[in-house]
Amino acid sequence: MATSGDIIQTALKRVLVQASDAPLEPDEYQDALDSLNDLMAAYEADGIRLGYTPVDNVEDEVTVPPGARRGIIANLAIEISADYGGNITAALSRQASEGMQTLRKLGQPTIRSTLPDSLPVGSGNEGFYGNTSQYYSEVSTALLTLSGNALETVFTATD
Repeated sequence: MATSGDIIQTALKRVLVQASDAPLEPDEYQDALDSLNDLMAAYEADGIRLGYTPVDNVEDEVTVPPGARRGIIANLAIEISADYGGNITAALSRQASEGMQTLRKLGQPTIRSTLPDSLPVGSGNEGFYGNTSQYYSEVSTALLTLSGNALETVFTATD
């Protein structure tokens, strides 16, 4: 799993600010950490829930799904480029756009579905939550009505 320092360094390299061998100053890291936390809080407010935990230092692990890293790096790079005098290239802009689509997919909430009333309960569920029949009550009533019918009922099919 990537640390916040890894994410920040990669983002700064994308906007051509940091050379691979040049370390950042502590105050620059803190500014970038604040930007990362703010960016992720904005995603959370927009309904993109990735399970991110705010970070305090560069050694903290970033708690997001593995596929979200690319989008976070590209969007963070664009977010902090003005603060560090970086350049936003067309490739970085495309990566940020594609990454944002991935973030939206990963952060999409699951929708609870409801089951229809006619769905069978199944075997082995007797007595569970007070349900003693194999089917829901509407189906049971219909079966009882048909079984109590003393007259022959003729069914015909029409096209």
